[in-house]
Amino acid sequence: MKRTMLVTGALAAAVALTLAGCSTGSTGSTGGQTASGKTDQYVATAKAAVKAAEVPAKFAGPSSTPTPPANKTIAVIEWGAAATAVVAAGNGVKAADDLLGWKTETFDGNFLPATENSDVLQAVSQGVSGIVLVAVNPAGILSGMEAAHKAGIPVVDYADDPTVGTTGAGVYGVVSGENTEGGKVLADYIIADSKGTAKVAVYHTPDFNSTLNRYKGFMAEIKKCSGCSVLADQSYSSGSATQQIGLQVTSTLSANPKTTYLFFDIGQFAEAAAKSVTQANLKARVVGFDCNPADLQNIRAGSPQVACWASDAYTAGWAAADQLIRGITGASASDKLQAPVRLFDTANLPAKDEWHGDFDPKTEYGRLWGKS
Repeated sequence: MKRTMLVTGALAAAVALTLAGCSTGSTGSTGGQTASGKTDQYVATAKAAVKAAEVPAKFAGPSSTPTPPANKTIAVIEWGAAATAVVAAGNGVKAADDLLGWKTETFDGNFLPATENSDVLQAVSQGVSGIVLVAVNPAGILSGMEAAHKAGIPVVDYADDPTVGTTGAGVYGVVSGENTEGGKVLADYIIADSKGTAKVAVYHTPDFNSTLNRYKGFMAEIKKCSGCSVLADQSYSSGSATQQIGLQVTSTLSANPKTTYLFFDIGQFAEAAAKSVTQANLKARVVGFDCNPADLQNIRAGSPQVACWASDAYTAGWAAADQLIRGITGASASDKLQAPVRLFDTANLPAKDEWHGDFDPKTEYGRLWGKS
């Protein structure tokens, strides 16, 4: 479904691989008790990782970009216009296209693969020069992807971590949100914050490659903490989570009252979980991704939500435009295009309840494109 995109400026940072011994919906533990000295050593390591992840993000993009062609039309296919981080990425693409003198057509996938696929097919039929997928899994829109491949239209993805390729679900290039690293850092935060004694309930969706990577990074890292345990490992459907996540959280905490931390792989559901914890008068801290304005507000207000991994979706939109310049001109995709990332907690919250990176994407990409 096509919709009109309004540039609202730099918005807040954005929108099942199972660990051996745990299964979806199961309860269990990771690791086993060892000498306290080993636990203390790993807590110190986790604290160092957290401190490193809290520092301001610097531009780490490519050193050059091919000369941008003129008069191009770009289609942006969004997972859903109700997702703050997704819209922020679309705004970033639109702002970059405006600087390049390109036209942007934005489509709302309405959180449905069938709609996303139809949007891609429509964009291909309109003869667009490039396509940006925002939090859309290419594997769920295969006929649209095949049409784009056949038409020679480069497809760039942000927020799903798909495979690069020229057939099937393969995309021309990606913009990374460092999802695996984000999962690892959030595990380090929990380890450090709990002094190596966390009892965690994990919530993850298998609907996206990116969330699988977030889950994978978290589980691999929390396993290293011998004094930590995973009491519940729960999967959920992203399409119905808004209605169901509150009940799922309260049910899990009732069954596992010793739970001290909740991990969520999508920010808006971490926010919903924090509300459920408060309303039920339960005791658990919540960590998640995206650092949307509501996430940052919750952390600042002292709610159960205590930390989030930010991947600046707005700047990612600029990076996606840079990737498309390469695709449209026949150059190779860059592996250096990523969103700025940073861990936020009570120690380093931004001045406002939004974060759009620690550098100006217009300045950095404008310089690469000869538009500064």
